[in-house]
Amino acid sequence: MGVGNTALDFVGTCLSWPLMTYIGRRTIYLTGMAFMTTFLFIIAFLDFGRSHSGVVWAQASLMDVWTFTYQSTVGPICFVLISEAFDCIIFTVAMPYMLGSGQGNWRGKAGFLFGAISAAYSAWRWMRIPETKGRTFEELDILFEKKVPSGQFKKYDLIHAGEGA
Repeated sequence: MGVGNTALDFVGTCLSWPLMTYIGRRTIYLTGMAFMTTFLFIIAFLDFGRSHSGVVWAQASLMDVWTFTYQSTVGPICFVLISEAFDCIIFTVAMPYMLGSGQGNWRGKAGFLFGAISAAYSAWRWMRIPETKGRTFEELDILFEKKVPSGQFKKYDLIHAGEGA
């Protein structure tokens, strides 16, 4: 089921691309949420009949359907909605004024604005995004609880951290 679920993820994501082209983002997002909510309630109600062996398979299958629905609707669409709304403001309103020879006439100097924004985001990411590779969820919880700086997550020794105190 795990391999099938991963395949459904891939197919669902690929399906989202033409859906976005032909159907509105709001429609896709709200329809996806409606179906996913329905599937979750069905899965929950099925649990009352858990004594039947087929219920577990039905729940697992519905989780695969839920995942496919998520990957073809809500999952990718939320990122598109956010980025399109932000980019739309910048590129359809501000950019023509910045680049137009009759207004800002920034030409290539617009790279300074976007470079500064990128540098600010990069600095934030440097300070805030920890390395989680090779850590369990429990270890990550402990590191966050101890307020370990994100740059030290990778090498922080949880085993010997409490010694000497």
